[in-house]
Formats: sequence, C-alpha cells, structure tokens
Amino acid sequence: MTRQKTLAITSIIIILVLLSGCIGIKTEEPDKKTVKNISKKVGNKIINVTIDPNDKVAPSQVSYLIAERGTNWINWTWENPNDKDYSHAIIFIDGKFKKNVSDPVNYYHLTGLKYDTQYRIGIRTADLIENMNLEWVNSSISTLPKPVDKLYPDTIWYLEYTSGSNWINWTWENPSDSDYSYANVWVDGMFAANVSKPKNYYIKKGFAPYSKHQISVRTVDKNKNLNPNEVIGNASTTAPELVVDDITPPGRITNLQSEADTTWIRWWWTNPEDPDYSYANVYVDGKFVANVTKPNNYYKKTGLLPNTEHNISIRTVDTSKNVNINSVQDSRNTLP
Repeated sequence: MTRQKTLAITSIIIILVLLSGCIGIKTEEPDKKTVKNISKKVGNKIINVTIDPNDKVAPSQVSYLIAERGTNWINWTWENPNDKDYSHAIIFIDGKFKKNVSDPVNYYHLTGLKYDTQYRIGIRTADLIENMNLEWVNSSISTLPKPVDKLYPDTIWYLEYTSGSNWINWTWENPSDSDYSYANVWVDGMFAANVSKPKNYYIKKGFAPYSKHQISVRTVDKNKNLNPNEVIGNASTTAPELVVDDITPPGRITNLQSEADTTWIRWWWTNPEDPDYSYANVYVDGKFVANVTKPNNYYKKTGLLPNTEHNISIRTVDTSKNVNINSVQDSRNTLP
C-alpha cells in the first residue's frame, strides 16, 4: 500500500468518527415554565392568580347585560365571567372604543347624552395575558324624551290699585316660579295685555269719573302653561279733576352778563326758579333770534362788525305759553 493511499484511508476514518460523534450529540431545549403567578385586584384586595402562560383560551363573555336610562344618561351593568384569569371588559359605544372596565367593576355610565336618542354598547372580554374574546355582547337603548312641563305657575299676589278720574293703575307681586313668563290681563271681561316679567303693573286710561272696573289676572310660564285660577280685583275711578287755567307768567331772568370779541358777543344769565319755566325768548337789535330752552342760559351772536353796539332783549315763557312782557335788556360793543 502506498503512502498516499494510507493517508487517504486515515482521513476517511477521521471524518467518519467526527460524523458519528456529531450524530450522537443531543440538543436540550430550556425548560418551559408551565405556570405563572400574576397579581390581580379583586375589590379592595390584591390576590395572586396562577395561570398558564401558554394559555390561548379567551375568557367567557359578560352576561346579563341590562341598562337603565334617563333623559341624558345611560347606565349599563353586567355580570363578569367566572374565569380566574379574567381581566377587563373592553367597552365600545356606537362602534368607538371608550374604556377598559377592570374586574371587579361591572358597569359603565354614559352621560351628557341627547334626549330621545339611541346608543349602542358593545363589550368584549380579555384576560390577564391579553387573550381577547372576539364575540361581542351588544345592547341598544334610547335615552328618555325631553320631559314635558305641565305645571302652571303660581298666581300673582297682593293685587292693589291707585286711580284718578279717568285711569286706574293695578299693581301686584309676581310669582316666584323660575319659569314664570307673563301675566294674562283682562279688564271688564275683555283681553287687555300680556304683562311680561319682571313688569308687575297694568295701567288703563280712558275711564269715566266715578266708574267701577274689574281686572282679572292669570299667570303663564315659558312653556305656555296657563294657571286656571284667576286673581280678580275691583277698582273705581275718582271724581273729575278740576282744571285751573294757568295765566301767571314766569319770573324774569336775572344777573344778565356779557363778553365780546371783534366779531361776536356772548350773553349769559340766571333762569327764573318757576317750576313751569320753559324757555327764554331772545331778540338782538330788535329782531327775534332764538328760544333758549331750560336749562340753557346763554346766547352767542356771531358775524358782527368790530366796534359796533348791539342790544339784547330777553322775555321768559312758561309751559302754558304765558309770556312775561317785562323784558331784560343789555347793550354791548364788539371790540375794535
């Protein structure tokens, strides 16, 4: 046998030995834990739950889903599943995710809703290792309609009146109802007016002296609920009022003063104290120029020539058009 053949056979033997050794090697997988401890809150207590981390089974669905409702709220309650690894309920409202409700809570309260409107809840459950039950538990319910106010307001109170020879003024105290709107007023059996809050009186004119009249008042709220109980009041006008013609003119103006420039003169005065004084009748250089109404008490004449004399004359007039014929006068020169 040649040297080369000997080397080749030796190499083959070595390779076979190595291969046989490789085939005999066993690869051991690491130990897999079959249980896992997870903390879970139940009520006010925290307990340890032993679960299988390889568990792929989702928890059961919630059960006994029921709803209560108001005009702007809905409250859903249910019974949580008994699965020891149950974690939370996944809440959707009208197809949109809202909240995860963790065990042991078993309700969801929705507020700020519209009147008489339907809302739909969808619930799926999940466990502590996020296995989720793909089956929905659904419920649809509508909020209650807007409440209809059928209560009428209280009556008015303390109906009283004052009167003259041709008028009567009735006054009262409005009811304290927050939704009170107006008083429906009738006089002598005929509709007179709706007197809106906070106004609390009604005056009627055009009566004859010594005449008797009756008012009837019923209250109405913002929802048009009319109180059927009317409050009735009787009243009378007084004797005819004596009319005395005023023929006395007001007093004259006093303390008439003036100042001047090259082209103007300004006069001012004190008005009379008569309560019926109305205005001052003003003349300059014998020509009427203005009525200066109370409380104004001055007049300015412009467009004059330098170094020229001008005269003012003032008479007073009252509200009855009585003119005091005794005028108050003053003369003044413009500056050069």
